[in-house]
Amino acid sequence: MVNPQQPKENTSKNTHAVVAELLYERLRPGAATVLDLPCGEGAFTQRVMQRGFKVCASDLVPRISVPNAEFRPCDMNKPLPFADGAFDAIACIDGIEHIERPFDFIRECARVIRADGLLILSTPNISAVRSRWRWF
Repeated sequence: MVNPQQPKENTSKNTHAVVAELLYERLRPGAATVLDLPCGEGAFTQRVMQRGFKVCASDLVPRISVPNAEFRPCDMNKPLPFADGAFDAIACIDGIEHIERPFDFIRECARVIRADGLLILSTPNISAVRSRWRWF
């Protein structure tokens, strides 16, 4: 049963857990700043905030439901509204497949992430029957 207070993980099972583990292995809580883009309702934002990371949640539409989360609106098809080198990591979970110019988005990620930063991208495997069934 889904807790109505818990933001929905709008991705394949375990994707948020795997992405979070990659962050936890490489970055220090309390010292690292993570951009969650697109953040949706904020399930991933909440997960990494609970581990002590500073998170900036961002999306085109503000649907985030995580108390005390920092939110900045952002259109992934346009230049990102963040300073150069502003983040230690960017988590783009199932978002890149929705934009018009993914190469421009990657260029913008490279600009707003620190030189030794971490970019984690995921995208659904639309060739898999399980993925197709989920969106049916």
